[in-house]
Amino acid sequence: MTQTTSVRQAVVPPSMERMVSRLHFSPAIRAGGLLFVSGQVGSDVDQSIPDGAPAQIDVALANLGRVLREAGLDFDRVVEINSFHVGDMAAHMPHFVEAIPKHFPEPYPAWTAVQVAGLAHPKLIVEIKAIALA
Repeated sequence: MTQTTSVRQAVVPPSMERMVSRLHFSPAIRAGGLLFVSGQVGSDVDQSIPDGAPAQIDVALANLGRVLREAGLDFDRVVEINSFHVGDMAAHMPHFVEAIPKHFPEPYPAWTAVQVAGLAHPKLIVEIKAIALA
């Protein structure tokens, strides 16, 4: 689903429409030749949250891919990612570092990883946001 204003275009994969209408946000906004992707968490389409950072990183990256595809893009268009980690961020890093080349081609996007006190749900431990060339 795509909603357009004169300057911004929302990108909403069908699997995220219910969540968007309930939480009042856009999974991504296309503006000025860029796609700004909201933080994607390790929550499956059915709203289940797997245990552990590796599983949540994989689900968050799958969700990021879903939003990119809805915008007609792929991981090769991503120029920046920001990841947010609850708990032992150092323990998350090996899996995240392994996952990056499985999704992103070289040159890899700029990446900032930040440890945070919490995310939108107490079981969430990873969130990934991105900027891509639209």
